[in-house]
Amino acid sequence: MLKLKSLLFATELDSSATAQLETVADLAVKFDAHVHLLHVMERVWHFDVLSIEHPFYEKKEAESRERLSEARQRLETLNAQVGELMLEFGSVADLIVRGAEQVSADMILVGAGNHFSDQGPGHTAQTIVELAPQPVMVLHPSLSGKPIRSILCPIDHSDVSHRGLQNAIRLAQGIGAKLTVLSVVPDVGWLTAATETGELRNAREEYRLRWADELDQFMSKIDLSSIDHEIVLEQGEAHSQILAVAQKSAADLIVMGATGRSGLVRVLLGSTTRRVLRELPCSLIAIKQGVIDTGT
Repeated sequence: MLKLKSLLFATELDSSATAQLETVADLAVKFDAHVHLLHVMERVWHFDVLSIEHPFYEKKEAESRERLSEARQRLETLNAQVGELMLEFGSVADLIVRGAEQVSADMILVGAGNHFSDQGPGHTAQTIVELAPQPVMVLHPSLSGKPIRSILCPIDHSDVSHRGLQNAIRLAQGIGAKLTVLSVVPDVGWLTAATETGELRNAREEYRLRWADELDQFMSKIDLSSIDHEIVLEQGEAHSQILAVAQKSAADLIVMGATGRSGLVRVLLGSTTRRVLRELPCSLIAIKQGVIDTGT
């Protein structure tokens, strides 16, 4: 199991950082985790000079170190345990992934980006989700330091989504949040449904019924007794239904596995995660492997 004892918060040290610090501190306190702070300064050409010893960088470095110290003080005021303060220069996504390895982080937390819009988080956040082996939490601006009260976990009944659901349950237990479990029956053509079910008459309805039965079997092995929860079955395009249910349930956080099931009907949570990320309605945790041990 993955432990949730070391968090790496990759902060842009911008106006959104203060609110994000409250969310990070809340997680750290509830899970008794240390927070390591990392800020990456990108190298930019400045009068054809690329040296970090240039006065341009020296000034920016001094400002960034001061803001990192202020962030540490804010976290400590919120009763969070703070580990290393790191300031790096270079490729942002690569250095965040490397920094997480350096401090043995169990989870990376990163803002959605300064340029968050209807097109989704910035490129850096999406790249980190792709590259990092550990869970990555993309902090949506709408969270604004509020505690997480509602978690949505989409599943496709695969082993990967089983791990995602286990993580969502553990997080809901630790945070005291309500969990909505969502399964989406894909819209399939008659031929695909007939191939999958072996039925010729009412093939699509039979496919839907078998999916619902598979959901029942999947959930029969899951213990949700310790948390407030609901199980939702919808039909349609996976990412569209995830976004719709997230809005309906007022989700603060979506927890998803990063890959999914295969077969004639491919409901790949890898590609679905990327599509949800592009239209992200709230914060998201993408999990590739293992189960978080929250210590609860």
